[in-house]
Amino acid sequence: MKNNKAFLLSAFFCTTLFICSGLLIYRMHTEYKAEAAEAKSVQLHAENRETAEGNKILKG
Repeated sequence: MKNNKAFLLSAFFCTTLFICSGLLIYRMHTEYKAEAAEAKSVQLHAENRETAEGNKILKG
């Protein structure tokens, strides 16, 4: 009976730890994807601006 309680407690602890770890990893992954998308859009905006400025110089 005592071993059964200890087993259930350790199983509950391990399950909780596993679920929390999975949620943290998922959150880090989604934040990384959002930051990468934001950085890419800023980079594309800067490239478009440089191209537009380059065309103005060539036409002038």
